[in-house]
Amino acid sequence: MDTETITNALWTPKDNQIIFYPESARRALLGALINETAHAAHKADLAAKPLVTTPNFAKEVDWRVGDHITSVKDQYGCGACASFAVVAMIEAMVSIENAGKQTNLSPADLHFCSNHGPNCEGWHVENAVQQAQKNGIIDEECFPYTNLLQTIPGRSAPFVIPKCARCRERTSQAVRIQTTATLYSMTERKNHLSNIGPCVATLKVYEDFYHYGGDIYNHVSGDYEGYHAVLVVGYSERGKYWICKNSWGSDWGDNGYFKIAFREQSTRIDDYPFYGVQNIVMPTPPPPQEPAKGFRNWLRRFWP
Repeated sequence: MDTETITNALWTPKDNQIIFYPESARRALLGALINETAHAAHKADLAAKPLVTTPNFAKEVDWRVGDHITSVKDQYGCGACASFAVVAMIEAMVSIENAGKQTNLSPADLHFCSNHGPNCEGWHVENAVQQAQKNGIIDEECFPYTNLLQTIPGRSAPFVIPKCARCRERTSQAVRIQTTATLYSMTERKNHLSNIGPCVATLKVYEDFYHYGGDIYNHVSGDYEGYHAVLVVGYSERGKYWICKNSWGSDWGDNGYFKIAFREQSTRIDDYPFYGVQNIVMPTPPPPQEPAKGFRNWLRRFWP
């Protein structure tokens, strides 16, 4: 599909690095897994239970205001979108709960050093959240995702070499989560976004989504490609859309972000649960080490 062939769209198509990826690399980006059978049974169970319907939300929310959202990352040709979205959510919550403290956490740690295993296959968002809560997330500097990239001549996208590199003193240095939430109704999601912070959503992706460049996305053309996980950073009641952060680099979309209509039928973004976290526990800095006894004795020669 070429950008010029996308017609009747109310949003703006544009060229970007993704559309030049080989088809296998593009589809590899879509690594969110959905168990449709389990999801259908879960929906039937929920239908018999009352959902949160008491509104306690603002008309407009955008957590980018106040610099709570970290820079857009790039998962390259690896199905790590669930891990990237969950890590982006935790980074945002660190800032929201700690007076704007900025942190840069490692999607590689979550994706390759958890029960997911060192591979580029997809993952369920719920499992990614559970593993983040169980094991915490370490700093990106300790395990950089970019260290796993290998450039191949003639290939437009770097190749990701999946492996786990465990950080020294990981247990004491990990950022941890105390509380998770599964958000089913529109009211629950907007309440969470208004009063707590961003959350992770899953959507079905079609070919035209690769070409998104701005405005409010809705599917107009192209075949189904796969499921994708993204971070929802806000919404607009007036415009009837979610504001989402993607993990395909800042070259894609609106500087790495996109808007998508509420209840967009083809993508089914509102058909699947949103996930949120809160009550972040930051690692405790190690106590300063006292000088060695020999060094202290040497100092007393000059400062008795």
